[in-house]
Amino acid sequence: MKYQLIYSDAFGEVSERKIRFERTNDRDGTLSLVAHCYMRKAQREFRTDRIIEIADAETGVVIRDPETFFA
Repeated sequence: MKYQLIYSDAFGEVSERKIRFERTNDRDGTLSLVAHCYMRKAQREFRTDRIIEIADAETGVVIRDPETFFA
């Protein structure tokens, strides 16, 4: 499924990304989305605690709690 997200990286830089969700990854209690990033044309991980907003790219429905939704 494709999602549009606004994300803040480890340095506080905010970017807007379109991704195709693949799976989740849990490292020491921190959940990440493993996804194909269309901007980078590569697989990337996005920590759910750094997602500012995420929405279904087709419907525009905003996912209020990404950590629970993708868990």
